[in-house]
Amino acid sequence: MIAMTQSGRDRLIRTLRAKAAKLKHDADAIVDQTGRVDADTEDTIELIRVLARIVEGKDALSAFGSPGDWGGEMEDALRDAYR
Repeated sequence: MIAMTQSGRDRLIRTLRAKAAKLKHDADAIVDQTGRVDADTEDTIELIRVLARIVEGKDALSAFGSPGDWGGEMEDALRDAYR
């Protein structure tokens, strides 16, 4: 495992959260124009948030949250992982 300084870790977490927020903002603008955003875009935003939670120290399954928070293939994969 590669060691990471606390300040480097904190910066990475902030950067990931900022990227997720930017993508969410862009997705909201798409919704304003078209009335919807695709599920893949929403999943991408949440996956960046998951990565931030993993960097914070959560285990992978906890970082993903409940399978019901997702849909489709991600929900099915998480349900299998939680068994």
